[in-house]
Amino acid sequence: MRAGACAVVLLLSVPPAMADPSGRNWLTLPSGYKVYNHTSINGVSDFQNVALPAVRSAFASWTKANVACTKWDSSFLGLFDSPGGRDAINGQDRQNRVIWLGGSDWTLDANTLGLTITTYRTSTLEILDADMEFNDNRVWKVGGPGARLDVQSIVTHEAGHYLGLDHTADPSAIMYASYTVGSIKTVLQAPDINDVCTVYPAPNPAGTQGAICTADSNCVSAAPLCRGPAGSSSALICTRGCSQSSDCPNGYECQPAVPTTGTGMACLAAAADAGAPPTGTLPPSAGQSVPPTSTGGCGCNADGSSSAWPLAVLLFAAMLRVPRLRRASGAGRRSR
Repeated sequence: MRAGACAVVLLLSVPPAMADPSGRNWLTLPSGYKVYNHTSINGVSDFQNVALPAVRSAFASWTKANVACTKWDSSFLGLFDSPGGRDAINGQDRQNRVIWLGGSDWTLDANTLGLTITTYRTSTLEILDADMEFNDNRVWKVGGPGARLDVQSIVTHEAGHYLGLDHTADPSAIMYASYTVGSIKTVLQAPDINDVCTVYPAPNPAGTQGAICTADSNCVSAAPLCRGPAGSSSALICTRGCSQSSDCPNGYECQPAVPTTGTGMACLAAAADAGAPPTGTLPPSAGQSVPPTSTGGCGCNADGSSSAWPLAVLLFAAMLRVPRLRRASGAGRRSR
């Protein structure tokens, strides 16, 4: 497994830049999560009516309801009362949980803010389980002024790790690996949007260029042919005929196609993309066996009262900390 967690960053206006997908992703959507039935957390006396909506908003900010170019979706499955404490963090139970842990239940150091642990198949990198824990020995808030840790800002960052993203070097991004205490950063920036849409692209509307089809009748007039690359078992897509690549939309090249009609050429995925399934591909077959799993992730830490904190990469541990972040990756169980 890998353990993952990271800090959040301040919003800045910087040119778009891709973040860094981890390579792991969920195959079944929506991905459902539960939140521990806290009455309060340190600094927020009414968890249910104040902090919980912020947690849900943080998860929702990444979803297709708010990002047009993605199919990523998560769903809040309600509250849980048991197991409590450290027992809630279990990468083998296929239950995705969010919990604040304080006192001796918080086993990481005092400057670590949170940790997101994902469990995934080593063969396919399919995420099977993700748990988030947050440091309730620190003082939290929901919006407003004050040098406290903002619930929605930090959970939004962690929700990026939950869906399979690593940190980005762009300081404008939610997934940038540092957080300024007291700051409010809840709006996805271009790198974040680019990344979630790369990992979970929205399906092409039925019948349009690139949509999966079985016959010409499935396709609209702008992409009237249902074709696939000659000599390949790739799925057929709706596309159009061509005589040269300049006739094709971006990302497509004029290639020999099947079934053969007319010139026998059609606009198909460019060579660099040929190995990728078309957007809207059918779900993976059921009954896959689960090989050994791995855990991984990243984290953020704090050491003092400075404004912004950088990230350092560590092996096997991933912690969200206040001024300085640490990130870990590697196989095996997390160690300290």
